[in-house]
Amino acid sequence: YADADLHDARPERMGIVFWNYYDEVQSWYEEKLAKRMVDDPNVVFAGGAWRWGSDVPCHRKTVVTTDCALKACLKMNVRNVFTTLWGDDGSEAPAETGMLGTVMFAEYNYQPEYNSAAFEQKLAFITGLTYEEWMLQDKINAFEEDSDKTNTFSKYAMYSDPLCGMFDEELRLAGEQYDLTAHYAALAEKFEALCARGGAMQYINEFYATICRVLELKWNLGNRLIDAYKT
Repeated sequence: YADADLHDARPERMGIVFWNYYDEVQSWYEEKLAKRMVDDPNVVFAGGAWRWGSDVPCHRKTVVTTDCALKACLKMNVRNVFTTLWGDDGSEAPAETGMLGTVMFAEYNYQPEYNSAAFEQKLAFITGLTYEEWMLQDKINAFEEDSDKTNTFSKYAMYSDPLCGMFDEELRLAGEQYDLTAHYAALAEKFEALCARGGAMQYINEFYATICRVLELKWNLGNRLIDAYKT
């Protein structure tokens, strides 16, 4: 990942894998790939399906970064790419939440040109969930429409000890901006409706329906206790 000169440090038979799943500008990937191809014309690119860091994935970040990166790989004639599904910080999100990113990578690999409508059609066929239904998972952490910001709000809201208050200030500030009780109640209903439909992804929908029901009650429990005590 670093921009260091690898020519002298890299053993002759060792190839280079360039990884990135953060940046959102195609020209940035082209520039970095070009630097690495000086040392290894067969450089491999590794992107990512964002299912790490929390119990909730960030599919919009996956979509935005994958689109930029793989367009750059096609332009630079990078022949080998793969997607990663890291398990940082507890690996709480089901591995199958990486299916969205995996199907998107496949669409870029198997078609002469990427088409978002075709990708969404195949995603629904392969997984049983539409693109919009997959994106419901993002809303557990992202309260603004179409946000591709990565955060772990649900994680510290879930694990925060209401008697210790480590994250109470962050939770209070979030509550001043958004009606999170109503937000999680509405999301839970949508996941429960998906559960009733069954299918291969039913357990994932049950998982997120349960998380939303817990967060509906728990997200601001510490602050509510403090306010009740002061009153």
